[in-house]
Parts: sequence; C-alpha cells; structure tokens
Amino acid sequence: MSDEGSGGVQGLRVWVADVAERVKRWIPAMGAGVVLPRAYETSIAELEQLAGLLDHDSGARSAVSVWLRGALAMRQFAGGGEPVDRERAERLLREVRDRGTRRWAFRPPRRTGAGRRCSW
Repeated sequence: MSDEGSGGVQGLRVWVADVAERVKRWIPAMGAGVVLPRAYETSIAELEQLAGLLDHDSGARSAVSVWLRGALAMRQFAGGGEPVDRERAERLLREVRDRGTRRWAFRPPRRTGAGRRCSW
C-alpha cells in the first residue's frame, strides 16, 4: 500500500476537512453571525499543528495554509489575535499563490468516494 492510501494519511486528510468545515462556518458570506475572537483559537492551533504534519502532502498542506490564513484574518477582523497575524496571513496566502514555494499546490475542493467534500 502506498503512503497515499495509508490510514495515517487518510486520517490527516479527514482532520483537515473537519477543521476546514469549522472555519468555513465562521465566514460571514456563509451566514455566520457574530463570532468572538476566542472561537478561532482551537481551529488555528489545529491548523498550525496540521501544517507541521503535512510535508508529504503538498495539496493538503496548501489547503491548511489557505484555511489558516482565513482563520487568522477572521480572528483579526473580529478584534482578536496578535498584530503579527495580518502579516502572517498575507505571507501564507502569498506562499500558496507562488508556484516557487513548497506550499503552492492548492487545488479546488473535490469529492471523496463517500461523497464528502475534501478541502484540498
């Protein structure tokens, strides 16, 4: 079995999809109401942890960077976070968009065999 089909890789991908769904619910355009800045903390921490575990999967790593960037920006917009969050969010987005970086590999969402949407 290849690494792509291993339980560990699949588990990380499910984790990425789960965190992405939580962050997506906070997007104002998706109907989110007022979200307190502290609501973002857990997902930001999880996304940061995932980013360090996904060196082998550039697509998932890029998706994590995009969602982390979004969560950092939304937390900042809600009046929380640190002053460096804005610069960090901009850097993450630039890296994902720049083909010369290791984070570049973002692909649009696709469906898994079970019909569940993946975020990478």
